[in-house]
Amino acid sequence: MTYQIFFRSLVMLLGIILPSLSWGQGQITRPSQTTSKKSQSNKKVEPILPNSTETINGITVNWNGVTQNQKSAISCLLNNLVYVQGGSYMMGYDNSDASKDEKPVHPETVRSFRIDKFEVTQKLWQAVMGNNPSNFTGENLPVDNVSRNDCQNFIKKLNRLTGLNFRLPTEVEWEYAARGGNKSKGYKYSGGDTLNNVAWYYNNSGQTTHPVGSKSPNELGIYDMTGNVYEWTSDNYSSDYNSPRNKESYVHRGGAWISLNTASRVSQREYFFSPTTRSSFLGFRLVL
Repeated sequence: MTYQIFFRSLVMLLGIILPSLSWGQGQITRPSQTTSKKSQSNKKVEPILPNSTETINGITVNWNGVTQNQKSAISCLLNNLVYVQGGSYMMGYDNSDASKDEKPVHPETVRSFRIDKFEVTQKLWQAVMGNNPSNFTGENLPVDNVSRNDCQNFIKKLNRLTGLNFRLPTEVEWEYAARGGNKSKGYKYSGGDTLNNVAWYYNNSGQTTHPVGSKSPNELGIYDMTGNVYEWTSDNYSSDYNSPRNKESYVHRGGAWISLNTASRVSQREYFFSPTTRSSFLGFRLVL
C-alpha cells in the first residue's frame, strides 16, 4: 500500500514537471511563451450585447454583460448539459486490489442535477476568462493547468454572465454520474470495462490530452469521466469517507492522460493537492 501511494505521488509529480519542458537535440529547453506588444495592442475588443433573457435546453439564462463570443460558447455548454436523475447507489470499491481510499463501500443518495457531457474546454475557458493557462493547447482540448481556485474564479464569472448557479460536483455526484446514474451497468470504468475504449490514459495518450468526446461515452452519454484530465470536485479529502475532512486537500477524480489502470476506476480517489495546485493533468467539469 505504501508503494502504491509513493508511485501515485511520483506519477503526479512527473505530470507537473514534464509538460513544462520540451526535448530537442539532446537537451531540455523551456518553450517560448513570448507575445509581441504589437499583437497585444492590435487585439480587438468585442462589444457587449444588451442584457436579455433566453431559454436554452430548458434552462432560463439571464445574459448579463456578455459578448457574442461568450454567448455562443456558453450556449453550447448549456446545450451539452445532461440531466442526471437522482437515485441511490453503492459508492466505493472493496475488491482485493482496492486502495484504502476507496473503502468502505457504502450507500449514497443523490438528488437530480445536470452535468456537462464534456470536460470544460479551452474554447469555453478562453471565451469566459480571456486567457488560456493550458500546457497542451487546442480549443477542443480540456483546459488543464488550472487549480481549484482557478476553477472557482471561472465559475463565479460564468454565473455572473448567466445568472445561473454552476458549480463543481460533489464526490458523491461525480461518482454517481461516472457510474452511469440510474442507467448504470456496473462497469469498472466510466462507460465500459475496456479502458482503451473509454479513456485517454498512460498506455494510449501519447502523454498528452485529446479532444473531448473522442472516446466512447458512458450510459448517460457523458464523455471522459475516465481519463484525459483529472476533475476537481467540491469536497475536501476524507480517508474513509467518514473521517474528518482535510481542509488543505481537495479530491480530484477520474484519472488522466498520465494515469495507470488502477487510477482510472470510477471509484478511485486522488487527493494530494491544495486548492492552489496547477498541473497539466488537472481540469474540471461543471454541474448545475
